[in-house]
Amino acid sequence: EALTMYMAKNKLDRKMVNATQGVEALHQLASSYFIDRDGTMRKLHEIQISSNAIK
Repeated sequence: EALTMYMAKNKLDRKMVNATQGVEALHQLASSYFIDRDGTMRKLHEIQISSNAIK
């Protein structure tokens, strides 16, 4: 089982202090996928809807 995310750094939430923090948060979320798949997918879907940064 694998999880692949394609993200557009320029579309990440502009309210974040910087894009690096946003990317780190997404990396942590991706890591949690293997522990809590359903919860992680819900969070990723919310980010995808709100920012259109993840495909």
